[in-house]
Amino acid sequence: MIIKEGLKNFAKKVLSFKFDEICLSKFGSSKFSNIILLGVLAKLTQFAKENSFVKAIENQFRSKGEKIILANIEALKIGFSLC
Repeated sequence: MIIKEGLKNFAKKVLSFKFDEICLSKFGSSKFSNIILLGVLAKLTQFAKENSFVKAIENQFRSKGEKIILANIEALKIGFSLC
C-alpha cells in the first residue's frame, strides 16, 4: 500500500535529472547513474529506508572492494538528496 501511495504522488510530478552529468562531475564516469536513480526512486516511493539500500549495496558489491562499495553508497545518497 505504501508503494501504491508513493507512486500516486510521484505520478503527479514531472521530474528531470541529468544523472549522467551528475555522475561525470562527481565520479568521472556515468556508470553510477543507475544507483543515483535507485536513490531517487527509493526516496520518492518510500519503498525502504536508505540504510536498507546501503546494506544491500554492501552485500552486492562486497567482492568488488571497499572503493566500489563507497562510491555506490555515495551515488545512492546523492539520489536520496535530489528530492
